[in-house]
Amino acid sequence: MMKPLILAIAGLLVASQSVADVTELSQADLRAAIAADKAIPTRALVRGVENYTGGEVVDIRAFIDEDVLVYRILYRGTEGSIETLLVDGESGRAVSGGSSLGQAVAAYVGANPGNGNAFGRNNGRNNGVGNRGNSGNNGRGNNNRGGNGGGGGNGGGRDR
Repeated sequence: MMKPLILAIAGLLVASQSVADVTELSQADLRAAIAADKAIPTRALVRGVENYTGGEVVDIRAFIDEDVLVYRILYRGTEGSIETLLVDGESGRAVSGGSSLGQAVAAYVGANPGNGNAFGRNNGRNNGVGNRGNSGNNGRGNNNRGGNGGGGGNGGGRDR
């Protein structure tokens, strides 16, 4: 009886160590990493992920673990379900969720559900995954004019 308890405690210590090594990047830190060519720009990442998966990116979070930047991307798959993809921030290659890095990021996210708003798109079908807040811009760019997509009016000007 004592042996399983000791193994369980040892497992928790290892898991907490891997979570402690992972840090979520702020938007400012991510912008700095992109400017220093240490990370793929998010626009290029979104295009690549949407082309690769055929889905729509709804959220991006960036993490660093032992000097490796990894993006955790949530996307709406072709069947409408929310899927997760981990991508190496420098190479653009997929990172296995079963790898030590993938497990460390998953453990961190589980312990820190976090912002959910790094890139979230809201086209009236949020499902609790992020919220960029200007989906009502009527195709006029990201100027946040034209209301907030039917939720109460937060702007309303027109481009001239």
